[in-house]
Amino acid sequence: MSKAVGAAPSADVVAQAKAVAKAEALSALDSGSKSLADAMTASVLDSCGFSAKSLADSYDSVSADDVSKAYSAMLKSKLSIASVGDISSVPYHATIASRFN
Repeated sequence: MSKAVGAAPSADVVAQAKAVAKAEALSALDSGSKSLADAMTASVLDSCGFSAKSLADSYDSVSADDVSKAYSAMLKSKLSIASVGDISSVPYHATIASRFN
């Protein structure tokens, strides 16, 4: 798991993730007023306007290099983990953190 998390995803994985995220976001616009209101609010706060095209363009503007830079920054920060439910099989934080040094 630490090897998978420690390496930035390849360009084809980023492209696939962007396509799925964009499709989900655009689909949410049709799923009801709450999703539409949330998307419009986020867009207006970010760019003072809203359109489905600008929403799609925002996903398209993310590059594999952007993701790689974010991964590099993430790996330089302290490790955080969260668990919900039965945590008896969750490894101790220091055990996991030592694999990222």
